[in-house]
Amino acid sequence: MVFAIIFTGLLLQINLTYPDDCQRRNLNLDKVPKDLDPLCENVILEHNHIKLLPEGSFVYLKNCKTLNLAFNLIENILRGAFNGLGQVTEVRLNNNKLFKLESGEFRGLHSATRIILYNNSISQITPGTFQAMPLIMDIFLEDNNIRYLPQGVFAQLSHLRRVQLHSNHLKSLSWTVFADLSTNINWHPHTLQITLYRNPEFNCRNVSLCWLKKGESEGWITWLGANYQPNCQTSIEWSEVELQCPTRSKLQSIIYIRNM
Repeated sequence: MVFAIIFTGLLLQINLTYPDDCQRRNLNLDKVPKDLDPLCENVILEHNHIKLLPEGSFVYLKNCKTLNLAFNLIENILRGAFNGLGQVTEVRLNNNKLFKLESGEFRGLHSATRIILYNNSISQITPGTFQAMPLIMDIFLEDNNIRYLPQGVFAQLSHLRRVQLHSNHLKSLSWTVFADLSTNINWHPHTLQITLYRNPEFNCRNVSLCWLKKGESEGWITWLGANYQPNCQTSIEWSEVELQCPTRSKLQSIIYIRNM
């Protein structure tokens, strides 16, 4: 009986000393604190004044599974900022001041399956930005200033299932953003869910959208619902758009054939 009481007391002491969550909300922090418990699994630093993530910002948080940096003032992420976060599966960077995403910024996040980047000022994303997260499934980029996505920006992401791009300034969406033309591998998007509404300049009659129509008809491109389809620049509805697309054989030659 005495042993049980002592053992329970030790458990309570351990739980109090090493909490699962590390929360530093609404503290006006201007940089990432260095006194977080290294055993923390859920790091929450939202609603602060952090502007910069320098190299090694979280290197001691080896047990971290989720990292919440939402509602800060983050403008710059230096390469190596996420070193040591090999167990993180979700990163929240929404509601910050990011204006550009560059290759190497997410290095260290090789287990991440979800990254949340909405409500920033992102207007430029360089190829290779997301390749540091090979397991990524969900990318949230809505409510930014994106006008153009470069070739291959989502290439080599074989687990990708959802890309939210609504409420930006896209005029079109080429299949090449998902494919790396420098390689000869097959592109198999599985079922890919995209949101494209509230892109007011979206040209639904652009023939480069043939792949999107094809994917929609075959079921490997899906929408959250009818209201999440593209809002066309003209008054026509996306569901009514008819494109003069190449024949099936030609279309397969210009997009990566699905590898079942």
